[in-house]
Formats: sequence, C-alpha cells, structure tokens
Amino acid sequence: MALSSTNISTSVVKSAIGAATNDVGALCTYPNINKWSKWKPVSFNKPSGLTLTELQSIKFGMVLIISNTPSNLLSAINNNGYDVKYQKPTGGASSPYRLGDFRNYHHNSVIPLGTSIAQGVVNKVKKGSAYYKNLDYYMDYQGIELTEDDYNITKVDLYGNSVYRGIMLTNGTMAYWKTGRVNWNDSFIKGWLGNTQAFQFYTTKEQLTLRDGNQADSGAIFYAMCTDNNNSNPYSLNVTNEYGDGTLPYILSINASKSGNIVSYSVTFDATVPEAAGAALTNIYISLYEGDTEINTKSEGNYTLVDGTSKTYTGTFTTTSQGSLKIKVFENLQLQGEKTVIVEQ
Repeated sequence: MALSSTNISTSVVKSAIGAATNDVGALCTYPNINKWSKWKPVSFNKPSGLTLTELQSIKFGMVLIISNTPSNLLSAINNNGYDVKYQKPTGGASSPYRLGDFRNYHHNSVIPLGTSIAQGVVNKVKKGSAYYKNLDYYMDYQGIELTEDDYNITKVDLYGNSVYRGIMLTNGTMAYWKTGRVNWNDSFIKGWLGNTQAFQFYTTKEQLTLRDGNQADSGAIFYAMCTDNNNSNPYSLNVTNEYGDGTLPYILSINASKSGNIVSYSVTFDATVPEAAGAALTNIYISLYEGDTEINTKSEGNYTLVDGTSKTYTGTFTTTSQGSLKIKVFENLQLQGEKTVIVEQ
C-alpha cells in the first residue's frame, strides 16, 4: 500500500523504508528507498510541493543511458556503469531535501520492464529446423512490461508511447539488431553456433530486418533497459543445431530391403517425439527408384498425424532390377526422405 498524500511525517517515512533516523536528509537519501515508486525523493530545483507533471518531466528521478546505435548504447552502459539510475536529491538550494516527496510513496513497487532472464542463466536456441530444413524458426524475446500504474513507474513513464523493443545479437565479431521477433532462418545468423550475446533495448525507430549493430536510421534513439538479478541484460544464448520442441511436423524413418525380386519397405511418420508437432499429411507417395528413374510408386492418400502419435506404412514392390535401388517418400509433391535398399544375401 502506498503512503498517504497527506500527513507525511518522519515517523511514517522511517517506518515505510525501514530507517532508524528522523533526519530528513538521511531519509531522502536512504539506500532502501524503492526507486521504482513514482513518488519518492528526487533531485529537483524547487523547495516543496512537486507536482505529477514536474515528476514526469524528469522521468520520476530516473536517468537513462541513450545512444544512436545499439552497439554504442551497450558501450555507453559499460563505460558509465549503469543503465537506468535513480538520482536522489543532494541537498542545498538547487536540489533540496523534501519530506513531502514521500507522499504517495509505494515501497512495494517492482521493476517495470526487463528481459525476464535471471542472472547467470544461459538460454538455448535450437535452430535445427532452420539450418537443416530451411524452415522459419522464430525467437520471441518479450520480457516483463508494465504499461500503466498510478504508483509504480511504467514503460511509458521512462520511454513514452512510441518506442519499440529491440534486440542485438552478437556472435564473435558479428552483431545484428532488429525490433520484433528474430527468425533464425535469416541468412545473417542461420549458421551461428555456440555462445551468442543478446542485448535488449528500446528504440524510436522500427527495424523489421536484421541490421548491423553499428548502423541505424538518422535520428533514431536507443534507450537502455532496466535490469536487476532477475532481468539480466545483456545475457547469453547457447545456439545449437538441435531441433526445438514442436519445430518439425514429424520425424521420418525409412527401412527397405530386397530379397530376390521383392523389395520390402517400412515408412514411419513419427510425431511422438518432442521435436514433432504432427501435421495434415497430403498426397503421400512411396516410390521405388533405380538411380534417377522411377520404377514403381504407391499412393497412400492423406492422413492427419496427431501430435503424440505415429503412422507406419509397409508394403512391397516387385522388380527384376539388379542395379542400386532407393525408396523415396513424397508428401504434398515434395521429397521428404529417401533410403538405399539393402540387398539381403
């Protein structure tokens, strides 16, 4: 619960912030003040009675690092040692201590936005479907974002309404950024593996395609994002060519052997594994090839493969061919897989 807008006293304030002093200056600079409260002691050249409009004009006492590109923003944060800083009053005529600044103070305010990535956690990116299957594989990176509150600082308080959340990905000497979700099927990052740094920010210009981290439109502003132990920024990604859960319609397996003139085959569409999500299978064909020449084919029609299930087709072809044979599987006119026929002795 926030403190009252009236009847603010040193005893009320010291109890709210856990201080052991009645000194106004000490209370206004006490380390335990929750900086995410809109109403709190701030540095402002006025003796008393700050208004909401005045607090808004100084972003409720918060100082943000800003820059003109994502790379320069990250460098500025590292050089200054902070991203979003609370500027308390320092005393004296230009920055007086005001006990009244504690009116409406909310000690239980929370960080208003962040990455939602805890400190030290390494997130895994499984982009196998993009690398091996050329399928779009999107990474959504939106973290917490408080947009409206009477007592808690919000995203709008810090950055205004017209900003976009962006991310810069760095792997070795390469760095690219964009706003919105990231497609790991993009040629710039499709081949990346291993440790990759992710850095989030807010920007005034939307960027829908990956762009070099040192480049941005003229006039674009990049704002640092709030951080704490549960909202690290930057943070680490472990990029792999594994398949992510639900990123494939199915796993296809083919077994084929020839005994005499009979080729036997078994074809399984498997959606029981975590990587597979199932699919509507259309125009399934199982064909026997000698080199690049189709010898025979069978239509298996359509099938709805439900997540967590599998479908197996078995059958035979008769051939007198003595050459190298293959079983090829087509779905919706697209080759899905093939397997050399093993000749039994």
